[in-house]
Amino acid sequence: MRPFRLGFIGGALDSAVGYAHFSACRMDRCWSLEAGFFSPQKALNKRTAETYGVACAHLHHDFHSFLNKERKNLDAVSILSPTPLHKSMVADCLRVGIPVICEKALTVASRDILELESCRSKTRGFLAVIYNYSGYPMVREMRRLIRTGKLGKILHFQAEMPQEGYMRTDSQGRKPKVQSWRL
Repeated sequence: MRPFRLGFIGGALDSAVGYAHFSACRMDRCWSLEAGFFSPQKALNKRTAETYGVACAHLHHDFHSFLNKERKNLDAVSILSPTPLHKSMVADCLRVGIPVICEKALTVASRDILELESCRSKTRGFLAVIYNYSGYPMVREMRRLIRTGKLGKILHFQAEMPQEGYMRTDSQGRKPKVQSWRL
């Protein structure tokens, strides 16, 4: 069986999730990254395509060019852009018939979910949202312990995930700039 052909929207080398998704989509050899619009910054977009092995013919410098030229070539698109862009990108992909795998969170406002569901329903499209933390071994173990009752009645639960990447300085001592939509 040939691998599913995947396109990335977002996920450039400077993104928080791009390389992780690139690596993950290749792990089981079920997916092949074939096309992308990784960044509106031309140099970064090109550098990302080179790093990910995407041919120049399938590198796009704007979202609508990507949709128009790749919609018949792909089995799915993975949307890895900043969350505020997800709603329109997901809807546009569904409208042209491309199955969508979207990085969480799907939208910034819950009311937008109803609009996306209406679009998905009208187009009879496929939409999946990635909740990658559910796959972490410790999260699965905690779920198993709770379901089997091994921990008894849970009265309170607190989990922390340090995000030191936003505090760590680069080689010149500069702190990274956090995207405003993350705050």
